[in-house]
Amino acid sequence: MINRGDAFVDDSYLVAASSDPLSPTRSAVTNLTTLSQTWERGLFSTGGAINLQKSFWFLIAWKWKNGSALLLPPSLHKHTLELSEGYNIHNKIKVPQLSPYDSYRTLGAYISPSGGNNKAFEVLRAHSLDFAAKIQDSSLSKEAALSSFLLYLRPKITFPIMATTLSKVQCNQIQSPALRAILPKLHLNRNTA
Repeated sequence: MINRGDAFVDDSYLVAASSDPLSPTRSAVTNLTTLSQTWERGLFSTGGAINLQKSFWFLIAWKWKNGSALLLPPSLHKHTLELSEGYNIHNKIKVPQLSPYDSYRTLGAYISPSGGNNKAFEVLRAHSLDFAAKIQDSSLSKEAALSSFLLYLRPKITFPIMATTLSKVQCNQIQSPALRAILPKLHLNRNTA
């Protein structure tokens, strides 16, 4: 969550850094807990709320080796983040910690703090395969088939690609099933480049 002056908004991100060089991950978690609880109290006092059941957090820690940063797995730095919620200030709710290698969905795109795109690739390829299966068995006219491709599938696939770093091979694997299904509906050779 980002603090925008005195205003509080939902669907935001909080970022806390370490202030203790001797215990950097514990310090970062302590700072994040303080920041998150302040945010929760501010939202609650102005009529809003953080849905802690939908919330999660990552701890990103690095080990430097030969001048390269290596992302540490979460098993090396398990911590607990607990917050109170609403009127219930005495009972703390544990906010789940996710691995920085996990992907999560945000605004239609699957992203991961580690930069991995496997989940995004799988989801986009599934969209293409689903479209291909539906279009092959349909009795859509040439115009309707083209409209379904341009107005339904293309935006669904291209929007999340802007937030990913997929390879050319992966992009070809995503678009191939849909193109092989739509080209015959348009009376074009399905092997057209």
